Order: sequence, then C-alpha cells, then structure tokens
Amino acid sequence: MIRLSDAKPISNGSYRRAFVHPDDDSKVIKVSVENPKSYLEKKGPYRYLRNLLSWENFFADANKLEFKQFKALKRRGVFPSKHLVEVFGYVETDLGRGLIVERVKNFRYPDYPSVQNYVNHYGPYQDKDDREAIKEYFEFLLNTPLYGKVIYLHNMSMIKGDDGKPLVRAHDFKLLETKEFIPISNWIGYFRDRKAVRRIRRAQKNLWPIVMGEEL
Repeated sequence: MIRLSDAKPISNGSYRRAFVHPDDDSKVIKVSVENPKSYLEKKGPYRYLRNLLSWENFFADANKLEFKQFKALKRRGVFPSKHLVEVFGYVETDLGRGLIVERVKNFRYPDYPSVQNYVNHYGPYQDKDDREAIKEYFEFLLNTPLYGKVIYLHNMSMIKGDDGKPLVRAHDFKLLETKEFIPISNWIGYFRDRKAVRRIRRAQKNLWPIVMGEEL
C-alpha cells in the first residue's frame, strides 16, 4: 500500500486529488475524495433515471469512469497518443484506491501550465507555433472523434513535444454527461461519433475567440 496522507497534492479537482507517485515521478496517482452518488441524488428523478441508462453515471467514481474510457479508446486504437496521457491501472493507497496516470511535464510555460492558466494571464495565444499546436489538437479531437473533458481549457496543457515544438496534451479525458434521456450514442459507435463531431465543432467555435483571439 502506498502512503499519500502525508503528501501534498499537486492538483485538487471537484472529485479527485492528484499526487506525484512516490516511487516514480513520471506518474501521478488520482484519488477520489467525494462519493459521486451524493451528487446524483441531488439532481432529482429525471437525472437519476437518465444516469441509470447511461454507462457514464455518477454511481461510478471518477477514477472508474476515466479508466473505463481509457480502455474503450484503446480498443478503438486511439492509444498511444501524444495528445492524451497514458493510464496504467489501480493501486491501493491509505486514502483509498487510486488510479495511476502519466504525469504531464515539460511545460512550455511552467508558470501557466494549462491553456486556461495562460489565456487568463496573457489572453489569446499569439505565437505561431502555439497556435498551430491548438489547431492540431482540435483536428485530433475531430478525427478521433473524441468529446469529453478534453475540451475543457483547464484540462489542456501546452508542453514541449519530443521534437521541441509546442504540443497540447489533455490529462483528463472522461466523457461528459449525456444530455439524452435514452443515450443511444453511448451504445452505437455511428451515433457516438456523429454526436462527438457536432459537440466538438460547437465547443471549438465557442473557445476560438478565447484561445485564438478570432472567430472560427
């Protein structure tokens, strides 16, 4: 068992905390800090039934959802991917079962590692290589297609790729909660991909002025 209770988390999310793996600083351990079922119970009977029908529901903890999504993407041939962190499986800690995930490092702007951090401080990206990295990332999402928390700016990090050029990498790729009462798109790949592309394009259009300083 790995002891994390004395360690300082490197990030705190709504449902999880992330710690550097004590035996391998190229990895982090994500530990759930809240029972997701309590979230669902506050949302009423419609949300309750909708999540029972969906594989992505709040009875499962965030680690379980992320690991399930990782395995689904791996079956589709998405991994390994330079745009997504690798997931290695579970480990027991004194804070509960944790998920071991590749640690995002080698940030292009260490003081502002995420895209959200950067645009909050500097505004839209102006550097040509940075802008190309943003475009390449969204092309990857559309071509996969992959829509989920990869679309949140705070989950995107601008790093230096192996070739030294800027690269956008996501460190959380769970799917977002479905809006459908009967989520057919979660069960059938054709509908899943069509919906993903529509939602990626809509999110890209909304984010472009923030990240790129221009309309798409």
